[in-house]
Amino acid sequence: MEAFNLNSYIPFLGIKQDKILCEKMMKQYRKEYPVNFHSPSKIESSFEKHQNNPKYQAINRKLVGVWRKYIDSLAGVRENIRTTFWDNYVQLTKNATMANKTANCSEQATLLQDVFLRNGESAHKVAMEIRGNDGFIKRTNGSHTFLVTGLKEGADYSNPKTWGNKAIVVDPWSNIIMNANDAIDYFKEMLNFNPNSHKIRFYNADNLNVEKYLARNKKG
Repeated sequence: MEAFNLNSYIPFLGIKQDKILCEKMMKQYRKEYPVNFHSPSKIESSFEKHQNNPKYQAINRKLVGVWRKYIDSLAGVRENIRTTFWDNYVQLTKNATMANKTANCSEQATLLQDVFLRNGESAHKVAMEIRGNDGFIKRTNGSHTFLVTGLKEGADYSNPKTWGNKAIVVDPWSNIIMNANDAIDYFKEMLNFNPNSHKIRFYNADNLNVEKYLARNKKG
């Protein structure tokens, strides 16, 4: 992943002040986590791309070994995702990701969401899944998790059309800040979405009630 660089951002088409806030939160995130995280998902995509090609079998075996090491280092985070208090879960995520400098999109979204919340700002984790007509998640590049801010009141997470024109996607894994509609198009291309053979499911992936947390920890 590239280091955070505002000038390398895909053009943003949203509310200026909201964009500035998101950029500020991303800068703080990069300052707190000044590493290029290894991503097991990216490694998995690499070896599955050539898994049936004899020329790549040796390197694929090495990649699988690296993938297992990194995915095992995140196992504790995944196992406690619904059973741990938020602050403890964030600390668990920090410890696991920094130990081997390893984080997938979900872990990076959690760490950035923590930055937003500590600054008294709302941000929600949203996941999208690419499923085939058979209903199963696409094996390679089948899902992605990111943050959304500026959601319209009463927005339905499963339907981006209800998110409102102020909704902004902030994604540290792919290093983008974009209005929600453009971000979804970007993710579709990234995940090789084919409208003829795939369907998309969106859902809320928060590990806490964001609004209650902000109200309870409101400063002043």
